[in-house]
Amino acid sequence: MKILVRLPNWLGDIMMSFPFLHALHDEYPQAEFIFIVKPAYKDLLALLPFKVQVVEYDKNLHGSLPHDIHKFAVNQKMIFNVDLYFCLPPSFSAAWMGYAFRAKERIGFTGEWRSMLLTHKEERPKNLHRYQEYLSLMRLHNGKDVLNYPKIRSIEFTKFFEDDVPYVVVNVNSEASSRRLPTEKWVELLELFENQKFVFIGMEKEKLRVEEVIQALPPAKNQYINLAGKTSILTLAQLLSHSQGLITNDSGPSHLASYVGTAVAVFFGAGDPNNTAPTYGKGEVMVVREPISCSPCLKNECPIKTLDCLKLIPMAPVMDKIYNFFYLK
Repeated sequence: MKILVRLPNWLGDIMMSFPFLHALHDEYPQAEFIFIVKPAYKDLLALLPFKVQVVEYDKNLHGSLPHDIHKFAVNQKMIFNVDLYFCLPPSFSAAWMGYAFRAKERIGFTGEWRSMLLTHKEERPKNLHRYQEYLSLMRLHNGKDVLNYPKIRSIEFTKFFEDDVPYVVVNVNSEASSRRLPTEKWVELLELFENQKFVFIGMEKEKLRVEEVIQALPPAKNQYINLAGKTSILTLAQLLSHSQGLITNDSGPSHLASYVGTAVAVFFGAGDPNNTAPTYGKGEVMVVREPISCSPCLKNECPIKTLDCLKLIPMAPVMDKIYNFFYLK
């Protein structure tokens, strides 16, 4: 059996699809698995404990119109005649890809004119965590309910640093501004720690914001190491796996940390923790949020321009909770 899966487009969503990928392999252990993924995230699939074939797809390079997808499929001749195609992204082009690869059964959620391209479909279920939404595609295909798939942990990593000084990883970035704790709140929080080694992470494009936060911090109280733009996906997993924990905005690294078994303290503003908190992995998770009436709004930018859902979080009690969570749990 040949199974093709189009993975989501973002780090957090890919990690939230991992329980589904594990369950899929459990159901079809002898199948040939082919996963289509953005080039930036292809190395994530090395975290899976089973063999997969990786096909890189970049819409900026390959295009996303139907004729672009067909051309992309033709260039992957060995993938034709797929038995099952699972479509995880919600776009029309992702559904068209299963049709272009001549998959016999094409499974996914409706919306964006996708129904005519899918053989097994339904509306995206409501009131479920995102990882359970993906798992529900198994039920949609074969009727088996695996929404409570057991928590999983991937491979073990060697130490990132040679010394044994405990360190906490910090991620001050997120794709959406409505999910980013303001710089002054990060400074307020991290200044409360004493004699702590902090390691900052981020992508190349996020380096300036990381530098902004570090420059605003007093250097005498703690040690600050800036690794923004200096880690691959796998070295980031390695760094996270041996840390005391990750303090982060609502973002992709929180999901990677939880998957490799790291404790995570995650600030939620516009996002809904019931749908996207990294609570499905082995790592323990502490959600930090201020319960105000407009949160979660699920917007990428604050509709009322105040960002009160993050600015009103009191840092002193949060620091105590995070310290106890990382060191005394």
